[in-house]
Amino acid sequence: MPELARPVTAARLKPRWEAQLDDCVSALTCSPDGQRLAAAGLDGPIRLLEAGTGRVIATLAGHAQGTLAIAWRPDGTILASGGQDGMVRWWDTCTGQQLAAEKGGSSWVEHVQWHATGKLLATSAGKSLRFWEAPGKLSRECADHPSTIAGLAWRPDGGLRLITAAYGGATLWNPERADPVRRLPWKGSSLSLAWPPANRMAVCICGSRRAEKTWR
Repeated sequence: MPELARPVTAARLKPRWEAQLDDCVSALTCSPDGQRLAAAGLDGPIRLLEAGTGRVIATLAGHAQGTLAIAWRPDGTILASGGQDGMVRWWDTCTGQQLAAEKGGSSWVEHVQWHATGKLLATSAGKSLRFWEAPGKLSRECADHPSTIAGLAWRPDGGLRLITAAYGGATLWNPERADPVRRLPWKGSSLSLAWPPANRMAVCICGSRRAEKTWR
């Protein structure tokens, strides 16, 4: 007789620790080595926690009017953040000191993303896209988008390309140029963007029409 298939049971996860912070968490990300967590609060400060215990090991000042986005540099030494004060900030994750602070291009900075090499940081603030070579050093400011940037993603293989999503589709950028490389049109409001590891397409999930669009 054929062996009976074993019943599939749901895996039960057990909590390892719990940390109580002072305010709602607006962004949460793990360090590249998996040893630390960075938790940004709507009240502004950014807490660094031990990933294994949840113990708060440092508190960064963050953004006075609230922190919206955080990202670790691939080597884990710098944390970039954006907030409702319209600033991009860079933090030394060993000392907790702020390395630089610059205007992001609008009243708020919603997205910050490091390139795989750690040599470039992409930030978006409203319709504005900017690239930074080093803490506080602006490399390129690109042409404004037609609407607020809903998401951005670097090419997953480390290539020098970035894709952004906004109302009306997605746009492909080269950090060495101010004008877009290619526009990928779609009529709808974009909510998020992903660039799969296969590298051949970007997927833009659009909310107003309850659909998703892919480009090759």
